[in-house]
Amino acid sequence: MKQSGLGIASIILGIISILTACIAFGIVPGIIGAVLAIIALCQKDKKHGTAIAGLTCSIIGIIIFAIMALFVNSVSDSSKESTGTQASVSATTESSAAVSEITPESKVEEAEVPSGTVISPGYTFDADGLQVTINDFDLDYTDYEDEYGWNAPADGTKYIMIDVSYQNNSKDDKYVSIYDFQCYADDTDCEQNYSVVDSSSLNANLSSGRKTSYKIAFVVPQDAQSIELEYETSIWTGNKEVIKLQ
Repeated sequence: MKQSGLGIASIILGIISILTACIAFGIVPGIIGAVLAIIALCQKDKKHGTAIAGLTCSIIGIIIFAIMALFVNSVSDSSKESTGTQASVSATTESSAAVSEITPESKVEEAEVPSGTVISPGYTFDADGLQVTINDFDLDYTDYEDEYGWNAPADGTKYIMIDVSYQNNSKDDKYVSIYDFQCYADDTDCEQNYSVVDSSSLNANLSSGRKTSYKIAFVVPQDAQSIELEYETSIWTGNKEVIKLQ
């Protein structure tokens, strides 16, 4: 009997889950690998060696991810208890004075923007020590190259563009990506377009005090009444910043 194709896939995903267990989405290949391995074990006309190995690797990857998550969460809780609210405010102020270029006016504007209000360029929010700023946005973006007509949006749709910058005000490295933002038009998920904007890279790992910026484009219906962005500010709590563009 031959080895199951699902078993081979499960061991590959299991190995990937072990190698990526220290990052946020590392648990995903482990879960998929475990499911495929269980299905492969149920196939009576196939060998089960790779399926057993895949299930083992997937479970190990899931366990490593769980241990890492518990460790990070415990370190975060200990830090909060030891420093106190006043010390945290003081440390944030000193860090911002050293590496941040936000003007006092922009901070006031951030604090005064109520939920559900359309933002203005320069809108800033914090994501666990990572300062995220919407420098500018264009709700009818046409300033792109389209020499052969390949970049033209489909009928009834248009492009929007956001110019976003990141600055790491924490002491730890921060991973940022153009995939951090999700766009919704009239509460419907919108697809990104990568060919109409110029970006030097798709992601970056920022050291403390470092910064980068991206331009990100989404495809939205021309008659959309509401356009919002969502950004997950904490992978542990699942909190999200909702940014209303229209």
